[in-house]
Amino acid sequence: VAAAPPAPAGLAPAAAVAEHPEAGKKPEHPAVEAHAAEHGGGSLVAQGNRLLEHGHAKEAQKLFEKALAERADDVDALNGLGYCYLDTEHFGAAIDTFKRTQSIAPGNGDSIIGLAEAYKMRGDKARALEYYQKYLVELPSGSKAGMAKSNVAELEVLVKRAAAAGAADSPPPEKPAGEPPP
Repeated sequence: VAAAPPAPAGLAPAAAVAEHPEAGKKPEHPAVEAHAAEHGGGSLVAQGNRLLEHGHAKEAQKLFEKALAERADDVDALNGLGYCYLDTEHFGAAIDTFKRTQSIAPGNGDSIIGLAEAYKMRGDKARALEYYQKYLVELPSGSKAGMAKSNVAELEVLVKRAAAAGAADSPPPEKPAGEPPP
């Protein structure tokens, strides 16, 4: 499971942020309505974050998409949507969403960690390592610095091991013609 988004305050495909017509709209999912009623409503992003924290990624995704229909550059809604994609194992969409956040707010820690987590969960250890390291450069004292440091330590070993194994599997480079043998 992906790292939970921060308590208040995730490039989704444009289709994922399509506007939702209000006329003739079906009621929200019962979990969304019950959660909003229980917690006094709040912003769409805050409601979405609460749902996501309680394991309701699909319901939260609807709220983040609705928030993005109202304001397409809402960094908190993008981050939330990215974490919904992570929780539902849509890693490509999560990566796109977090990259969109980075294009709007370079250095945003939540999207950097989101990218690291998405690449790690997808199995791309080298890219995951790159983003954990980026987080530590951008936010060395950030709330996720401890997690980033432990992931860097783990992934550095795995990436080096994979590189060594790859070098052992590949043939030695060819020598240019005309060079004497060693």
